[in-house]
Amino acid sequence: MEAPEVEIYREAMRVIQSCGQDSNPKEVAFARCSECHARGEMEEATRWANIANAIDLLLTDIHDRMHIPTVLH
Repeated sequence: MEAPEVEIYREAMRVIQSCGQDSNPKEVAFARCSECHARGEMEEATRWANIANAIDLLLTDIHDRMHIPTVLH
């Protein structure tokens, strides 16, 4: 079984790739978070909030591959 952080980063990469340049992937992830929260799915809402934060890191704060978990390389 993979570490939760790895799954979060993989999903973040999927969201980034699926959005392309037409939409903001971080906004997409936070929208999914909001939808889950509205349905009372708190664990899934937290997961999507973590994905949104990972997207932010991938798009703004990570400047070197060594910051991304090695299993994603």
